[in-house]
Formats: sequence, structure tokens, C-alpha cells
Amino acid sequence: MDVINVKNLFHSFDGKNYTLKDISLSLKKAESIAIMGPSGSGKSTLLYCLCGMIRASKGEILFLNKDIRTLSSKKLNELYRKNFDFIFQDINLIPVLNVEENIKLKSSLNKKKLDTEKIKEILQLLNLSGKEKSYPTKLSGGQRQKVAIARALLLKPDLIFADEPTGSLDTNSSYSVLEEMRKLKDIGTSTIVVTHDPNVAIQMDRVLFLLDGQLRQIINKPTINEILEIFTNLEKNKGVRLG
Repeated sequence: MDVINVKNLFHSFDGKNYTLKDISLSLKKAESIAIMGPSGSGKSTLLYCLCGMIRASKGEILFLNKDIRTLSSKKLNELYRKNFDFIFQDINLIPVLNVEENIKLKSSLNKKKLDTEKIKEILQLLNLSGKEKSYPTKLSGGQRQKVAIARALLLKPDLIFADEPTGSLDTNSSYSVLEEMRKLKDIGTSTIVVTHDPNVAIQMDRVLFLLDGQLRQIINKPTINEILEIFTNLEKNKGVRLG
């Protein structure tokens, strides 16, 4: 069964002009996809529609056969707690909670029994040992991203949404975060990542290219050179209608 299945998705912010146009895609368990495209192509809008933070105008977004687009706020919140996790540029950490408390929070809310040894193992894996009592403001950008990943590794969500997870990081931190994100596949978690960085995209199973709100191309495991070539062609065709 597909973890998520999207059929004929459209979205308009003003009821007239469509930001997303007739997008269909699917994602299997432990599969990862990157969403790429020029600025203004609709990448982040698509991501936020897929996770239900934006209610798409038309179409279906089936998560384990439940249509996210029509779920009540209560049911969506349950998905956010139990099935989804997020790695966004703003990290989604709570500043008044320390590293350990941030990592434990969602598991505590879901009344899951917490394995203290597992938490120590994850912190060690991510080179966060000794940072348990540190607050987010005292961490580097890369360390804050790793805390979000540690939370996901502990929770083992079905699906992670990531919006430019390395966008504000230096090169060394980016590679470190990417290395840890690859571990999500090993625990059966599926991942949808919006990125402008070819180094992120080549780590994914598939790359989807958007232009003017339309899905223009899907490619399996492209090289950096292939991504750059596709980007060049997309930039040339900005504003050009299909058909």
C-alpha cells in the first residue's frame, strides 16, 4: 500500500489563479522524494498541502486511504502527533524546552513508553551527547536540525515532511544532517523534501520537478549534472504554457 497517494491536486489562494495544477504522485513505505523547481514554482505550497497545513482546493491526498484534504482539525492533529513529523528551516523546536525535553515531547503526548537507553543511543549517534540540558538558542543550526531528526528517530513516524532542511546550514553541517536523514529510511519512514540543493536531491529515491505549479518531470536517482541540466531547461520555460 502507498503511504501517500495524490490524485489530481489543485490549489488556488484567491479562487481564480491556480498555484498547483493537476498534480498526481505516490510514495511507498521507506521511500523518499525531493521536490525541486525554480523560485515560485509551488514547491512549498505543495508540501504544505500534502501535510494538510494548507487545505488544497481540489483533488485527493490519501494517507493510508484517509483523505487529508477533508479531515477535521482534530483528526489532522492526531496525524501530526502520531504519524507525521516535520523538519523545517525554523526547526519546530520549543525554545523553553531543552534538547531532551524537545526529543521526548511528542512521544510523551502519544503516551508512548520512553526507552532511556534508546534516547542516549540516538543522542550519541547524532553527536548530541552532553547537549541533553541545552536549550535551542544555545545550539548551532546544524545541532537544532539534528534534534528534530532525533525526535523523528525516537517517534518512528510513517512520514516526514522537510522544507529546505539544509537551507541555513554550512557545508559541513549540511552533510552531517543529510547523513542522519538517510537513517530514517532504515526505520521504515518515508520522506518528502523540498529543496533547492542538488546535494540533498541526489540522496532521495526520486526527484519531482515543478514549474508554474505543474509537475513537469520525475526522475529516479539523478546525478547533479542531470539536475542542473533540468533546472536550466525549466528556467528557460518559466511562464510557458503546456499544450
